[in-house]
Amino acid sequence: MNVQVKLFEGHLHYGPDVVLYTASSGSVPYLDELYLVFESERGVVALGGIRINVEYLTGIPKDEIKEQVIDWLSTANLGGEYSDLLDRLHHDTLVSNPVRALIDQTLHDGLARIQGVPICGLWGQVVKGGIETNQTLFWSDDTAMLKVAETYVARGFMTLKLRMGVGTFEDDVRRIAKLRDRFGNTIILSGDVNGHWSDELALDRINALQKFDLKYLEQPVSKSSWKAITSLANGSPIPIMLDESVSSIADVDRIIAIGGQLSAHLKLIKFGGLRPLMLAGQKLCDAGVPIMVGQMNEGALATAAAAHAAVSLSTSGNELYGADGILDDPAEAIRYQNGKVFLTKEPGIGLTFNPSNLKKCWERTISAHPISQSQFHQPV
Repeated sequence: MNVQVKLFEGHLHYGPDVVLYTASSGSVPYLDELYLVFESERGVVALGGIRINVEYLTGIPKDEIKEQVIDWLSTANLGGEYSDLLDRLHHDTLVSNPVRALIDQTLHDGLARIQGVPICGLWGQVVKGGIETNQTLFWSDDTAMLKVAETYVARGFMTLKLRMGVGTFEDDVRRIAKLRDRFGNTIILSGDVNGHWSDELALDRINALQKFDLKYLEQPVSKSSWKAITSLANGSPIPIMLDESVSSIADVDRIIAIGGQLSAHLKLIKFGGLRPLMLAGQKLCDAGVPIMVGQMNEGALATAAAAHAAVSLSTSGNELYGADGILDDPAEAIRYQNGKVFLTKEPGIGLTFNPSNLKKCWERTISAHPISQSQFHQPV
């Protein structure tokens, strides 16, 4: 059986009310997405997508991510079993995590399609109803912030996260106060500093925010400030959620060892796909560390893959808003309603895909084994 393996790239845009702006990223005009498709005469047999203009998080330029994907796909035995390809991918120490995330997602989609189940079904879970998600309030003027917040609340999204650390601390306090004045305790509110406070100022600032009843404060200090993180784990009056500090099993082990009131925000692009994220998530859960699954602002495919991970790990309070409001996504739109994101029950990621408006970057024809022979197995 001949299979066409294709790589596409495209720019996705939100409507005018959503302007991506965080302390880490600055202003982001569009999402640069990379898509991997395996296609036979029957149609799509495996599909995945990630955002690649995320150098501010990964430290890897988008062109380097694309080149690594092409290099790996050009030399791998793509006609082999998907599970074998997954094993090879995750034993390849030269491949960066964003590249792993794209190929891993695509191979899991293919395995799930073969078995006729959604991706979460590979871990014995089923798509029932909606999956909890917050919405985020990016850096903006106060009027725009309140307008966006009111729109989310009117749509039933009562869990909001405020991006902080862009302006002054006084700006952060003022913005949080305006949200509490407008909505009172009808909303669940948290904040995300993206690591932009100094170790010396973090605890004093957290103490000053205690009166606003934040559910958690995300990444108040640098990802490498483990001494300060340890101190905050045991001394902060507000629970501390780590994001940038959580990208490997070594980080997971460190968080477990620290204990205290730390929790972890897991993302596919940081860990390198579903397999390592599931291993990390299960290890944290077994140790009693609260977790949530999230994503970058990403298109529907990457967002749906993250949502399947959330279902598989039975997490709550997730961050899966990324595909909400995208105007030109080549994948089928995901439904958002009443504080939840809804997956389809179709096999794999579960979304239709139309690449007609995308740029094709690379293509290869392979002779594949009958895909009905592929089997999913957990790594040893």
